[in-house]
Amino acid sequence: MVPATPDTVRSCHAAFISATSTEALSTVGCFSCGREIPKSTAIWTEIKSIPNSHLLRREGLPKHAYTPDKLVLKTSLVTGYDTEENPAGYLCAECMKALDAGKKPPKHALANGLWIGEIPPELSCLTLPEQLLIGFAFPRVYVCKLFPRDGHHGQNPEHLQRGMQGNVISFPRNVDKVVDMLDGKLLPQPPSVLASVIAVSYIGSGRLPKWWLNRTFRVRRHRVREALVWLKTNNPLYANVEINDDRLSSLPEDNVPIEITINIRYSDDTDASEREQATYVPDNATVQDDRPQEHAGNLSSESSTI
Repeated sequence: MVPATPDTVRSCHAAFISATSTEALSTVGCFSCGREIPKSTAIWTEIKSIPNSHLLRREGLPKHAYTPDKLVLKTSLVTGYDTEENPAGYLCAECMKALDAGKKPPKHALANGLWIGEIPPELSCLTLPEQLLIGFAFPRVYVCKLFPRDGHHGQNPEHLQRGMQGNVISFPRNVDKVVDMLDGKLLPQPPSVLASVIAVSYIGSGRLPKWWLNRTFRVRRHRVREALVWLKTNNPLYANVEINDDRLSSLPEDNVPIEITINIRYSDDTDASEREQATYVPDNATVQDDRPQEHAGNLSSESSTI
């Protein structure tokens, strides 16, 4: 075999960097179906230019965008173009193909009977433990790590809860226990369940002040009640639910439940957080690339953090 020439090696490196750059991996939302799609495959279009746009019409539904007769996802319209006069955004290839054919609405379009309305404020404002308290079952547990993502800020508490991201790991489950959760119509769930479905680890020196947890793990009794009242009125699955005042009174008025705080695990191994944030590319790795530096990128490994 003939060894690759330096020009071929540089070309391969450049192609790899280009294919894995932030721009190449960026995604957008299709305003017809709402699915997240690669920007590279998305089709830019103005709503007024959609072929056979009558297929996106649905009468009697709440207005969701700037076109009162078409059901499109407002949040997928592109900033700067989301005006009354000229709303525009991206369509996925599947939706565009169906609209071009003009026979029936795209399979996954919101206008194809898939729009159930916006998330009401009674539900959209709930924290993670509040959401769990109004649920019938618990398909997953949450293991949350708290540590600064930006090393320049040290242990500043203001930088401990800038965002949440993570991954999913599957384990065998006890199906009988899940069935037991579904038995009964009393809500909210007792706060004791939070100790089984939420675990918090703090990586850093000293103890974790309780108020640092409030943004993510607080429970507000009145918010839980408001959510259950809305669900009982509007969701058929909650029609027969009994809102139990004794369980509500056992929830804090506005605080982090003790069931969460007593299970916090502490570690001073700050090197572990640095390892989890480390890149796959060694520090001394170099890539020969003749293109401008702003096009270069790398692959990084992210861990579950808050």
